[in-house]
Amino acid sequence: MLRKLVSHWYLFIVFGFILSAGLVFFLCGEKSIIAVHDNLDLFIPQFQMMKNTGTFWRHGVDVPFLGGISRDTLPAEFSLYTMLYMILPAYPAYIAGYLLKIVIALLSCIWLAGDVLGEGYERYKPLVYLSGLAYGILNVFPAFGIPFASIPLAVYLLRKIYREPGIRWYAALFFYPFLSYFSYFGLFILAYMAAAFIWLWAKDRKFPGRILAAVIVLAAGCVVCEYRLFGTMLLGDEVTIRTTMEAGSFTAGEIVKTVGEVFAKGMFHAESVHTFLVLPVCVLYFFYLNFSYIRSRNIKGIFHDVYNLLALVLVFNSVVYGIYYWEGFGMLWRHCARRLPGGSLTGRYFSARLSGMPLSSLR
Repeated sequence: MLRKLVSHWYLFIVFGFILSAGLVFFLCGEKSIIAVHDNLDLFIPQFQMMKNTGTFWRHGVDVPFLGGISRDTLPAEFSLYTMLYMILPAYPAYIAGYLLKIVIALLSCIWLAGDVLGEGYERYKPLVYLSGLAYGILNVFPAFGIPFASIPLAVYLLRKIYREPGIRWYAALFFYPFLSYFSYFGLFILAYMAAAFIWLWAKDRKFPGRILAAVIVLAAGCVVCEYRLFGTMLLGDEVTIRTTMEAGSFTAGEIVKTVGEVFAKGMFHAESVHTFLVLPVCVLYFFYLNFSYIRSRNIKGIFHDVYNLLALVLVFNSVVYGIYYWEGFGMLWRHCARRLPGGSLTGRYFSARLSGMPLSSLR
C-alpha cells in the first residue's frame, strides 16, 4: 500500500495544489487580495451588470456599462465562464473559474498525452500530470483562462477525428466553443485547422475530408455559441472607437525588434511568466533535444521532431505579429476584415502565439 502511494507521488502535488488554493480562497473569502488584470478585468463588472439587470438571455436591450451599450456586444451566454456568473455570486464564480481552469487544463493534457504517447503513456505519467498542472496555473486573463486551458482538448478532438472518426468526436467538437472564445482563440484554431487541411492534403496526397468536416463543424459551433458576436460583426452597423485611430507604419528595424520582443516577452499579463519561466524552460529543452539528435548523428530527426515544428510555428506567429505594423500588411488585414471595422489583429494574436494548433501532432 505504501509503495503504491509513493509510486503516485505526483498526484499529491497536483491535488495538493488544487486543494490548497481552494482552501486559501475559502478561508480568506472576499478579503482575498486578487491581482488586477488588464483594464480592471472588465468582464467581471459586465457579468455583474447583466446579472443585476437580468439581461444575460435578453435581446434588444442595453446594459448600463459605459453609459449604455447593447447586450449583444457583451460576452455570450453559451459559455461556461459566463454561466458561472449567472449561477454564482461574483467572488465564488471568480474562484470557481480559476479552479476549473486548472482542472480543465489537467484533463485536456492527460487525454492528449494518452492519445499521443499510446503505450508509452504510463512511463511519462508523472510528467504529464505535472505539465498539465503547470499549464493550468499559468497566469492568463481570467475570463480567457478556460479557453486557454482547453486548447489541448481541441487538439485531442481533432486527432480523434483524423484517426478514428465518429459522430461523438464531431459532436464534442461542435460543443467545444462552449469552453472557448472565438475572437481570441476560436478564430486562430480554425485558421490552424485550415492550414492542417492543406498540409495533410499535400503530405498524404489524399483529400482530408475529415479535417474539412471538422473545420465546418467547429465553425458552426462557434456561430451557435456566439451568435450575438457574429450577428453584430456581419449584420450590424456598430462603429468602434478603433476606427478613429491612426495606424502607423514601422520601419524594417522596428519590425525586427518587435518580432524579437514579442517572441521573448509575450504580451500583457503573460509577460513575466513567459519571459522568466515558460521561455527559459522551453529553450533549455530545445537545446537538449537537438543536441541529442546531433550526438546520435540523426540530423534528419531535427527536421521531423514535433517540438521543433511547433517552435517554428511560434516564430511564424511572432513574425506575423511584427509585420502587422508595416502599413502594407496592415492595409491588407483591414481590407480582408472590413466587416470588423477597427479590429486589431495584434490584440488577438498574442493569444494565438500560445494557442497554435500543433499540425505535426496529427501525423
